[in-house]
Amino acid sequence: MADVAAETDARAQQAAAGRERTEKRLTETAQAAETRAAEAEAGRDRAEQRLQATQHRITQMEANAQARVAEAEAAAAAAAGRAAAAVSQAGRGETGSASAGEAGSCPRAT
Repeated sequence: MADVAAETDARAQQAAAGRERTEKRLTETAQAAETRAAEAEAGRDRAEQRLQATQHRITQMEANAQARVAEAEAAAAAAAGRAAAAVSQAGRGETGSASAGEAGSCPRAT
């Protein structure tokens, strides 16, 4: 009977030790999972910040591009106006740099 009791006690101790090891592994696994979850959340936050910064830069670049297009269109309109004025003056025989004797004249090669 003492052998049976000793064997039962040994098995109970082994079971308790096994249960403690299992609980320890579960605790370690849970802690590791929490750590990975926190790291993943921090990574997600960093990615969100990078995305917002990139979107802001894109918005700035679009605004800059629109401003440059507007400037180019204004410059083109001004150049077209100057060209139209020059054509109009040339059609009337006026030149901005010609002297009075050269107005409307075009030298020919003979």
